[in-house]
Amino acid sequence: MDKLLLIIDSMKPDIAAIDFGCYMAGLTNSRLTGIFLENLDFEEVPAPKTINGKVYLGTTKSTAIASNEEKRMKCNESIEKFKAQCSNNQVHYAVHRDRSVPLEELKMESKFADLLMIDAETTFTKNDTGSPTLFVKEVLDEAKCPVIIINKDMKQIDELVFVYDGSDSAIYSIKQFAYLFPEMRKTTINVVQVAGHGTKITARQKIKEWLEAHFDQIVFTTLDGDEFETLQKYLAGRKNALLIIDSLYKPIIDTIWSKPGNADIHGLPLFISNHFYFHY
Repeated sequence: MDKLLLIIDSMKPDIAAIDFGCYMAGLTNSRLTGIFLENLDFEEVPAPKTINGKVYLGTTKSTAIASNEEKRMKCNESIEKFKAQCSNNQVHYAVHRDRSVPLEELKMESKFADLLMIDAETTFTKNDTGSPTLFVKEVLDEAKCPVIIINKDMKQIDELVFVYDGSDSAIYSIKQFAYLFPEMRKTTINVVQVAGHGTKITARQKIKEWLEAHFDQIVFTTLDGDEFETLQKYLAGRKNALLIIDSLYKPIIDTIWSKPGNADIHGLPLFISNHFYFHY
């Protein structure tokens, strides 16, 4: 992997999130590109315009207003913090400073990236609370590359949990992950399928053969019961685990991951493929 994007709110950068981005970049020997979203304010100002050779007074959008000066200063400070953390972690880095509408900027950035990482609480509006925020859900909906919703408190990944249902999108998600992270070959991967009592893993031999080409330690688990309740119990208490889901498995986020009451699960980092587009 060559290009990892880390989305950073330039007004309030989170050092722990930057450190996690550095960990992923170091793991894959990749350049970490910090995307600093300024979300500048605009105002209409008078400006001369020409149509058919005639000059008239029109308007144009300008960012040269007082409210933006503080944003620019804070962004400069945030960039310096990012550079310092990357240097401390011996990670190669780049900086992109995006000044326009955050979501539109991210759509373009993700089109030319291998992976996008974002903190679940990232937002640019005061009323957008929760984890993940509505802004993060919009990013999942619009991103043109795989996304990791990061866990700021996790220092390393010791286990992979692949939620599998035999669907095309599930297979695509594990393929994307394996191709992006060959360095995790020796990390134990748990293939989990929620099914009825006595039901076997869908196409077990086929998926086993493919996984053995990419991972050394594979564990298969079938769970019986309500899909999300059973999965919630299975995931509870797991530490340093990365959850791999496909882009059609939105209910995991809404039903399990995003509920603050699920303290043992809330905040597990998620890898989400984006070939079958993720729609909220």
